[in-house]
Amino acid sequence: MPLPHAPGQLFDAFGMPKFGVYEGPIWRLNLEDFDFTSIRRGLLSKIRPLSRLYLKRWHYVGVTDEKFVLGAACVSLSYMGTVFAYLYDRRERKLHAFEALAAGSRGIRFSESAVAGRTRARVRDMECDFVLEGSPNEVRLRAGGRLRADLSLDVSALSPLSCVTRIGLGGFNYTHKLAGIPAEGTVEIDNRCYNLENPRAVMDYTLGVPARETFWNWASGGGRLASGRPFGINFAAGINETGFTENVFWIDGKIHKVDAVHFDYDRRNVMRKPWRVTSSDGAVDLVFQPEGRRAAKINLLLVASAFQQPFGVFSGALETENGKHVISEGYGFVEEHFARW
Repeated sequence: MPLPHAPGQLFDAFGMPKFGVYEGPIWRLNLEDFDFTSIRRGLLSKIRPLSRLYLKRWHYVGVTDEKFVLGAACVSLSYMGTVFAYLYDRRERKLHAFEALAAGSRGIRFSESAVAGRTRARVRDMECDFVLEGSPNEVRLRAGGRLRADLSLDVSALSPLSCVTRIGLGGFNYTHKLAGIPAEGTVEIDNRCYNLENPRAVMDYTLGVPARETFWNWASGGGRLASGRPFGINFAAGINETGFTENVFWIDGKIHKVDAVHFDYDRRNVMRKPWRVTSSDGAVDLVFQPEGRRAAKINLLLVASAFQQPFGVFSGALETENGKHVISEGYGFVEEHFARW
């Protein structure tokens, strides 16, 4: 069953989120029409100028090929923000990671939507630009005087997922996802240049008012099926599950919706053994073999985060009405994240 086309804006004329799961982008994120005092989240939520501090927002891009894994994000919790980037050399098994914190999210500006404008960050020795006007999208990274990346993402090759879900009594979460995006460009670390070989990218553009304590698993990646056709995957559990889910995969750019997804892995050591990712409708049966990971922990009592993002290889099969599609070559990411914010 095809997904409905995405609405033109995130909130209706009464300031209510347009809950649902859609194919295509939501062009206008009219946050000015949402009453943040309606979220009923304690004292601050009752004070109109302060209620927007509950808004969380991030923009992530990951790129993989046979030689490397690249990840970068701009994140705003409103009262603080972060910019991170990392490069993992798959042959040398070496991780180069960079991060900078920004009080009040200073130096971080987000695009007007997931398909228009520019996300831009200048924090300490980190520079990050995600240019979203038209296709291809452009990615520019500079980190620590060591990492340089200039990439083009052909987002016209597939139709994005848009998902808007209810969070608690008055909250909401909106996410725009793409996976298996064809990419090209240059990536350098310490003046060493990588020759890109059919890289595939993923993109996550999210904003919302999540629960005070939030946990999720996420899987995203892309590559080629045994038939030679390109594919991409996006699955999540623990978030975006109220009424609708964001669980989809793409084959030849066509989006396929699946039911709830389960992540089976060793919580004590996420690198110890392969992850299993399956859907309740049987359409997804994947194994993820981790190769490396980016991890970060913050504990400031009132605010805390425990984040682990392994990256590696996907194998297994995806099923549509036309039968099973076996993965021949699949790279990507899985994630475990707990946040108190």
